[in-house]
Amino acid sequence: MRRVSAVIFAFCFFGFFRAIGQESEAEILTRCAEIRALPRERAMQGIPVRVRGVVTMLPLDSPASFTVDDGTGIWVGPPPASAGPALQLKVQVGDLVEVVGRTHAGHFAPTIAFSDVQILGRAPLPESRQIDRLGLESGLHDCQRATLWGVVQSAERVSKAGQPSLNLRISTATGHFNFLLYHPFTQPVASLVDAEVSVTGVFISFFNSRREFLGARIFANNPGDLKILRQAGGDPFSVPIIALGEAMGFSSRGMEIHRRRVRGTVTLSKPGHFFSSRSSSMPYGLTRGRWRGWSPARWLKWRAFFRWSTTGRR
Repeated sequence: MRRVSAVIFAFCFFGFFRAIGQESEAEILTRCAEIRALPRERAMQGIPVRVRGVVTMLPLDSPASFTVDDGTGIWVGPPPASAGPALQLKVQVGDLVEVVGRTHAGHFAPTIAFSDVQILGRAPLPESRQIDRLGLESGLHDCQRATLWGVVQSAERVSKAGQPSLNLRISTATGHFNFLLYHPFTQPVASLVDAEVSVTGVFISFFNSRREFLGARIFANNPGDLKILRQAGGDPFSVPIIALGEAMGFSSRGMEIHRRRVRGTVTLSKPGHFFSSRSSSMPYGLTRGRWRGWSPARWLKWRAFFRWSTTGRR
């Protein structure tokens, strides 16, 4: 009787763990699209994942993080600090990798917290999606390779993790976005202002503490992802002058995204932040930027990009 009981116990014991193993195997997610589709509460449970894809972007200012794409892109980051020391990664853009880890809720969209990354070889980058309209994504394109066209409104060299990089503010007919190139840019950055460009990279959402989509950023590592379609004009003051009141008026072609040239009298100035101006056709105008301390009543001629401010704050 005892022998029979022992046999039954052993059968139940090993059968129980076999069932657990089968359940765990069935729970492993193998597609990035599956992970992205998880509700936040489900992603927080740390479901096991094992995905294969191509590394599409390495953010220099986010150590041990990258984006991977298996037909759908997703953010991959290190495990929580409590899980052990951060792993050292040697992956490069274009590496075909296998990522093992668990789901993470992320700050905006579900992500992967990896425990192991294996490099399997090299593979071509996925085709980028052409985005023609900004402002309605709500994260639809987050972590996907994308191509956008626009006019550069500002350009500056920045340092990311001690490495020289390029940051562009680009305007389109339907909105603005930032392009960050994690690579040295050897040409004068001023030559890019008012140039028409095409940029390709990974779409990274800009969001607030409530996980609400606010805007777009494009991150890239390859200098070839920045293409100049049309050089900026030589002399910025050679463009036709317009009345200040016409800068934001109706146009059947939409908002002009190239530089405009206006004249006016300074009525208020805060050095380094903004100055206000007025002209005969526009009683009051506000312009932001890194301006010198121009005193009120000074007559100025300047060229600038015009856009609506969404904050209403100075």
